[in-house]
Amino acid sequence: MISKNSQSKTINLSSINHCLSSPYQNFSIQSFKKPTQSLLNFYTQCIKNNPEGFIQKLHLMPSILDFAEQVQQNNGVFCEVFFNHNHLIGICALKKITSTQAEICKFHIDKDFQNQGIGSQVFDFILNLAKNIGIKKLTLHVSKSQKSAIYLYQKFGFSITEDKICIVELEGTKEEFPTLFMEKLL
Repeated sequence: MISKNSQSKTINLSSINHCLSSPYQNFSIQSFKKPTQSLLNFYTQCIKNNPEGFIQKLHLMPSILDFAEQVQQNNGVFCEVFFNHNHLIGICALKKITSTQAEICKFHIDKDFQNQGIGSQVFDFILNLAKNIGIKKLTLHVSKSQKSAIYLYQKFGFSITEDKICIVELEGTKEEFPTLFMEKLL
């Protein structure tokens, strides 16, 4: 549990269950509870949907299941977004860097549910959650191929702090990923 401040209520980051507002009553944001095959499958599909933006060799990367558990063990939150309480359609993590700084990462919405306002509601929820737990600065990085995500982040007040080519060497092959680094002061 993390307290917003000395005069506010305590927020239990491990038991978030937030229903999105109308017209999205069938959608909910829940904190990660346990590793599931559906989370692994969802994340794998999101990565495959954007080959220019992500390393496609997931077998060489840390597991999304381990990542979710580590975020929560370090007083962050890993959220899953559900449709009708059981169909996973999105994920987003708020990874604490310090007591007042966090990184938003692993923000993905199923392509069939994009451009409907769901991502905006999820992102707004994460921003408010960050404020409520005392975060003053949020950072994120995004592949330049994710134009919709960049637009969303800028709509919510994030500004670009760096534009660089990230070079990753895997299995003897160098891959380049044009990446934007962004931040927002809360």
